[in-house]
Amino acid sequence: MVEILVIGYGNIAKKHIKLINKFLPHAKFFVKAKNYLFHKNEHHVKLIKKLNKYIIKRIKYILICSPSNSHLNYLSKLIKKNKIIFVEKPLSNKLTNVMNFSKKRNIKKKKILIGYVFRHNKVAKKIKKILTKKQLGKIYQVKIKYSSYLPDWRKNKDYTKTVSASKKYGGGVLLELSHEIDYMIWFFGFPKKISAKIYKNRALKIDVESGVDLTAYYDNRLKINLHLDFHSKNVNQRYCKIFGEKKNIIWDLNKDMARIQNKKINKSSITTSNTSMFKDQMKFFLHSSNKFKTQTYFQDSIKVLRVIEASKLSSKRNISVNV
Repeated sequence: MVEILVIGYGNIAKKHIKLINKFLPHAKFFVKAKNYLFHKNEHHVKLIKKLNKYIIKRIKYILICSPSNSHLNYLSKLIKKNKIIFVEKPLSNKLTNVMNFSKKRNIKKKKILIGYVFRHNKVAKKIKKILTKKQLGKIYQVKIKYSSYLPDWRKNKDYTKTVSASKKYGGGVLLELSHEIDYMIWFFGFPKKISAKIYKNRALKIDVESGVDLTAYYDNRLKINLHLDFHSKNVNQRYCKIFGEKKNIIWDLNKDMARIQNKKINKSSITTSNTSMFKDQMKFFLHSSNKFKTQTYFQDSIKVLRVIEASKLSSKRNISVNV
């Protein structure tokens, strides 16, 4: 029987546990939950108040799904144990914390996967392959957008009391919707400069930013326009549009479908995914630890935080900022 430690017991932790059960139906989970007395033990889940050496010695896998401000604290304690570790995105809520962590620890031989799930999405992997082979020709323009409404995210909870709405715990649109920043870096590389305008919607009554308009500048004169917000009532748009010399790609993330338009022959093809990217992510985590490029995942997660920090500085000073 495989035993797994899970830090945190929010919606995403419960989702991962449910998916892991499909691959390992006899797995046993030790779950460290802040309000562990308010949750119910299930036949495969044992709720615990604190970590102890006995449990850590027994388990093979660790999932860190607590608020992002605590990720590195847990990682610091558990990284020495040579376990296979999954850290939910983002890696941390502050770039300085990650840089200090990296200086003190060598992660090259560790098995750590960061939870940027679109790297396990079949449509995204197809787009990445097309871009790597430069099949679009020169890329002229990229537009990335994710608009949604925070109060609609979790119907059974007061959104003002969630991690997403809390600066202390690492909320705000830049950290919460950083999937878009991650796949931007994965697709196109790391930008040279960032220009951004950050918005706070007072009607939401939260202490974090609710929207950002960001422009990423690259050496080859490519500019990527990225818009993120969770203050758009009755709006749920999520797309990536890439306009190239030979082809365009219109990726609708909500429909998990991309349309690839060939300009030369005026013909389109559609690629879709028929599996859950969260399921594929957990399958990769459980069965492909020999393929983990921990250094790549870790460094790219740091790059996401660098873009976020540059965006905040750019908005504050009203200038473009080197990343």
